[in-house]
Amino acid sequence: MCWVAKTRVPVTANSMSLDRFFKIRQSIKVTKDLDVSDEEKKSDALWKAGVLYGSLCLGNQIPAFVLAGPNDLVLDFEVYKGQNMFTAQSKMSDGTKLQKQGRGIFEMVVRKPPEVTVTKWQDNKAVLMASVIEPQDSCMRWSVKLKCHDTVPRPTVEAEYNKNMGGVVLCDRMTSFYPKSNHIRKWTVRRVLHFFYLAATNSWIEYRSDYQVSGRPERERMQYSDFKLLLAEEIIAQAQDG
Repeated sequence: MCWVAKTRVPVTANSMSLDRFFKIRQSIKVTKDLDVSDEEKKSDALWKAGVLYGSLCLGNQIPAFVLAGPNDLVLDFEVYKGQNMFTAQSKMSDGTKLQKQGRGIFEMVVRKPPEVTVTKWQDNKAVLMASVIEPQDSCMRWSVKLKCHDTVPRPTVEAEYNKNMGGVVLCDRMTSFYPKSNHIRKWTVRRVLHFFYLAATNSWIEYRSDYQVSGRPERERMQYSDFKLLLAEEIIAQAQDG
């Protein structure tokens, strides 16, 4: 899009050709293979991108546990490296069974010791969470059948999650805007680009927070797309200046 005449972005198109851009993107690497021992390769499944995410410390394609603050800023994350096909030994009912029993139904499995409860709660869809919080409360949900709001049981962990979920949800939403890695086959390149998007999103959230404190008119605040374009212009300008 940046190179097409009708939607041309000069700062990008004047810096490199489309073919050069694709060649650079396909060749991106953040780790020298020869510098990584065989032991490290066996112990770290993400060694090809590990240098990058280890230095960012800021998760979606590859699952990650994300720590976000109340101001929506992503503070830290841990990339999940375990198995992703382990449901054969699950002791919990599948979503279809819970859905037939109705909204508000949930079941728990407790690990001992130390005690960690895995809770599966049926809302519009089944919600699965792990926590050490035990009690339950109730919440109001719209009932299509009754055509009114109805009270349904809800695990406390779900209430706490909903209270503090804003940061991670905002980050996921912002990084999903203007996706550029959907058709890239190499997972390492997708990871690198994802971390770039995550860093840009974090920067915009900080900019938005500082702007609100400054007291300037909200209508003059840069939108996320304009912020990313300005960021790209600055990076290109610095590279051209040497």
